[in-house]
Amino acid sequence: MKFRVSNNLVPDSRTVRHVCEQAKMEMQEALDAGSGKVIWRSYMFTIDKWIIPFFGNRPIDGLTYKDMKEWQDWKQAQWGRRMGYSTLRNHNSAMSQVFKCALLHGWMKDFQVPQQYNGGKAPEARNAFLDNDYTAIMKALSEAAGIGRKARSRIKREILECYVGVLCTSGLRPGIEMNTLRWCDYDPEWEAPDGSTHPELRVQAGKRGGRGVIVRAACRKWLTRMREISPPNKDTNLIFRYPDGEAVGDMNRTFQVVLKNAGLLTDHKGRKRTLYCCRHFYGTNILVFQPDIDPIFLVGAMGTSVAMLERYYADADPKRNAPPQVAEGDELKLVFPQPGADPQHFAGLAFKHFFLQPMDGDDVAANTEAATEYCLKHPQWRLGLQLHKILGLR
Repeated sequence: MKFRVSNNLVPDSRTVRHVCEQAKMEMQEALDAGSGKVIWRSYMFTIDKWIIPFFGNRPIDGLTYKDMKEWQDWKQAQWGRRMGYSTLRNHNSAMSQVFKCALLHGWMKDFQVPQQYNGGKAPEARNAFLDNDYTAIMKALSEAAGIGRKARSRIKREILECYVGVLCTSGLRPGIEMNTLRWCDYDPEWEAPDGSTHPELRVQAGKRGGRGVIVRAACRKWLTRMREISPPNKDTNLIFRYPDGEAVGDMNRTFQVVLKNAGLLTDHKGRKRTLYCCRHFYGTNILVFQPDIDPIFLVGAMGTSVAMLERYYADADPKRNAPPQVAEGDELKLVFPQPGADPQHFAGLAFKHFFLQPMDGDDVAANTEAATEYCLKHPQWRLGLQLHKILGLR
């Protein structure tokens, strides 16, 4: 002890394992009291899976940058592929929480906290649905709804269709944000300061805390359908639950099974689609169709940060489509084909009926054939009828 004190070291250190257990206990106590951060649950998982198994009984105040680098190399070997920046940042944040606990209890000093290493895979654009994928995916989910050998499986697939519909029209995170929504968190006619009304969901357990989210009008129909599948008997019932009241749990595996059966599991880059793609579909389309949107508004709605928007959504090109001026109504009619107006850009809007009108001109016959073929492949769309053309009037 004299040696440690004479060398400006703490007289009483602890092992990494001991500090980790203390940090976990303190985070859990804060969460139970309602004052903790949601992300701490992820930190506790990281501590158990990645920190304790590697560092174990090493003294917390003896770790160096070399140890941090070896830790990352070990994780990469365990992972089997190169980890991404966001994953490594999460691990480093969990490790920082452990160091913070050690500092708080006097088990190490500031100068003993080693610099952490982050050499993960460079971030790339989020894996979102492409415009021509959305309708195909929703069609596959619709066809799978109610299908299954067991009654539970059939109901789960019906719920899944609504689950994905809400994700794509709200930008919420699948998992805790969606699965903790209750009917009292939904206001179908929230009134804005200007007097307009919009559907709103109030997230109670977001990654960055609670928030109110003004969702797209099309979200209403999916929530109405959920109310039919699992009628609530009180406002505090979970939205996404089975008719017997049990929470749905993880929906991602069922989602991927449905997509695999429909040949839609991987995107054009060979990446597997997950429920998180629905959130990125929402974010990408907001930036495309509303290029003048205030980033602060979108940050608040999605529960993220401006830095994350810049990092992962920078390739969302607002020029590929002009933003629609009307987002809901009885019917939408689109002249087809025309550059920059792919029908899939409009498939997620809240219209009751979608019509394609073959473009007139010298190629009207070919355009009519193309429109007919498109409608046959995409049943959401129907051919529009114009009486003056049927009568041969121009």
